[in-house]
Amino acid sequence: MTTTHSSTSPLVSGPQLITGLPSTSNVSLDIFPQYIAALYIDYIYIPICATLGIVGNVLAFCVLISSKTKSTTYVYMSSLCVSDTMVQIANILFFVHKFPGHETLKDGTCGFIYSFFYFSIHYSVLVMVTMTIERYLAICFPLSAGRWLTVSRARLLVVLEAVLVAGLDVQHMFLRGMRYNEVADQYYCEPVPGPAEFYAHKIWPWIDSVIYCYGPLACLIIFNILILRQVKSSRAFQSKMAGTEAADKAQGSSSKMSDAELQVTRMLLLVTSTFLVCVGPMAFIIVAERYFWFPSTPQEFASRYFVRTIFNNLDYTNHALNFFLYCVSGRRFRQELVDTFSFLCPAKVKATTSAKGVTSGRDRPPLEASSSTAITVT
Repeated sequence: MTTTHSSTSPLVSGPQLITGLPSTSNVSLDIFPQYIAALYIDYIYIPICATLGIVGNVLAFCVLISSKTKSTTYVYMSSLCVSDTMVQIANILFFVHKFPGHETLKDGTCGFIYSFFYFSIHYSVLVMVTMTIERYLAICFPLSAGRWLTVSRARLLVVLEAVLVAGLDVQHMFLRGMRYNEVADQYYCEPVPGPAEFYAHKIWPWIDSVIYCYGPLACLIIFNILILRQVKSSRAFQSKMAGTEAADKAQGSSSKMSDAELQVTRMLLLVTSTFLVCVGPMAFIIVAERYFWFPSTPQEFASRYFVRTIFNNLDYTNHALNFFLYCVSGRRFRQELVDTFSFLCPAKVKATTSAKGVTSGRDRPPLEASSSTAITVT
């Protein structure tokens, strides 16, 4: 006897069809504490994660689009806010579907919701990888970055990426439909019988894994290492040249620019590192479920369900944290957050701003980055 999930369940899962349990078995998963704990984790954590994620992403989006700074980084961060908000909306739709009488997956919505879900997660990681590659290019080629990495090109790129991902994921509108499962006595959003079923079970899971998990993980690890090496070599070069007369003259004018670029790099490394930590465990469990972790008893299945629930919610957490990461790592973002919502308490903000201007105005980063790079401090 083998107990498995449906092979069509997404990496960041929605409602999952439990297959492999014998229909004659009288053992209910409800008797196992692992399974009960997994259900409680979903019922408690998903509403909190989705609410904080949506609110945070909306706040970040408002700050970014209202900013007077026009930079490619802000274009990518805004797109990331939109896609991560969509991920949390899909999370809520899947969560609500678990409650009888509030089914969100129906004949008219099944394929659309899954297309919406896959588009949001695939677009999110694609934008993040693009932003990382651009940061690497900006660090390696500071003199040419201003010509290559323009805001108009960044906007065109995120639109083209959205069209590309939508073209890939629209297939679920036609591949999926509501099917009745006699063992579970429920309807599930499953692939329609025929070639689509074979494709969804055998081919699509690998496409999804590469696009959402393995491909981005490999790219982010490689480019983060390259970025760190480039920053280290740049610092070593500056230290070596620190004693020269030319370096002493240029140090005062370039130090603020270096601080600004370093701040952007730190922010990006924090965001991408969070992605690696949150998505990395899912990469492991995907391989485990397909090659060697095959529960043979209901209790073993309950244990695997518990582990996957934790990793699944960790994945959703990745799409809820960016606003908080921006606030922690971006001094400029924090200031623009205050400026954007200053109408809520104008007197206090005005007094604070005036005090900063008198006491620490010389220490603030420049509003505009050097013309040598299109990426501005966040």
